[in-house]
Order: sequence, then structure tokens, then C-alpha cells
Amino acid sequence: AVLRALSVVSTLSIIFIRDYQRFFKATGIRGRLLLPVLYLTIVIISFAGSGFFKELNEADMRSDVLASVRAIASGINPDRIKQLSFTADDKDNPAFIRVRKQMRAWGNFSGLKSIYTMKMVNGKLFFGPESIDETSPMASPPGTEYLSPDRAFINAWISGESGVTGPYTDEYGSFVSGYAPVFDRMTGQVLMLVGVDYDSGQWAAESAHAGILVFIP
Repeated sequence: AVLRALSVVSTLSIIFIRDYQRFFKATGIRGRLLLPVLYLTIVIISFAGSGFFKELNEADMRSDVLASVRAIASGINPDRIKQLSFTADDKDNPAFIRVRKQMRAWGNFSGLKSIYTMKMVNGKLFFGPESIDETSPMASPPGTEYLSPDRAFINAWISGESGVTGPYTDEYGSFVSGYAPVFDRMTGQVLMLVGVDYDSGQWAAESAHAGILVFIP
């Protein structure tokens, strides 16, 4: 909001200073009174418009995230998930290795840096296969407990719904995340949640981009 306001004021100040004398000479005293009113009106309209375009852009971004995570979840074979325990024992499990390879391929294709999976066991979420390299500080070995999950992930496990949540903060940082369940084909039970993360700072910058463009003369 502060950056948006500064952008409005600085851009319109340049226009005001550049055009004031010319406008005043053309219209006389009335112009001197009218131009500041017009300036203030444009500031108000531009600021409101920036917020509108920012919200519109963010809605489109969330829609794209939701479509991506749903596509990833739908491409995972539920029978492989049934072979996973979501413990450290999964590390050498062929099903784990296969799903992890799929996620890395999706990450390379889509540009997503963080694709991961979770399962709830006794009221706690545990991580499973993910696209993140094991040497990364952001990596979670299979069976790692998710200590500070956003409430949306817990609700998704219970309801079986997909969505986008955030910005929120957990033990790994601040993110906007999409999530979607993988279901048992026979029972409809949720077997696993797939998540994708976007750094909240990068997300804010990209969503604000449309609002800033409003001020470019």
C-alpha cells in the first residue's frame, strides 16, 4: 500500500508540475483553481484503480496455482501412495522414488520450486515425497512432522477439498500455497495432500505489479 501510494503521488506530481504553467496560461484564474482539483481527483481514482487491478491479478494467480496443484494431484497413482508409510522407511521404497521422480519432473516442467506431499496420522501431518533436493535446507526427509501447518491443510484433509491459502508462516518461512488431495479410487478416502509453495515476498511483488502499471503515464 505504501509503495502504491508513493507511485501515485510521484507520477502525478511530475504530470502536475509539467503541465501546470501551460494549463494556467490557457485557462487563467479558473485554471489555477481547477487543475489542483483535477490532480486530486486523478490521485484518488488512480489509487482506487491500482487496488482493483492488484486484486484482479491476485485472483488470477490463485486460480493458476489451484489449477496446477490439482493437475499434479490427479496425475499421481493412488496405488503407489498406499505403499507408503510416510516414515523414514520410505526413503528406499520404489513407490516413494517413483513419486518423487514425478514431482521433480513436474517442477522442472512448470518452474515450481517446491512440490511436496503430506499425510495425517493420529492428528499430525507428516511429509512424504517432494520435488525439493535432499541437500536443500528446505527439504523434509520422509516422515518429518509438519510442526506448524496452516489450518487450511488440516481442513483439506478432513473435507477433501482443494484450495489456495496464505500468506501464512510456518517453520520453513512465509508462503502462499496451493493444495489438493489424492483420493482412494475405491473408497474416496483422502490418501495424501499435494502442496505447492510460493514465497510470500515474491507473491506480493508479482500481485502488486498490475497495480503499479496503472500509474505509468
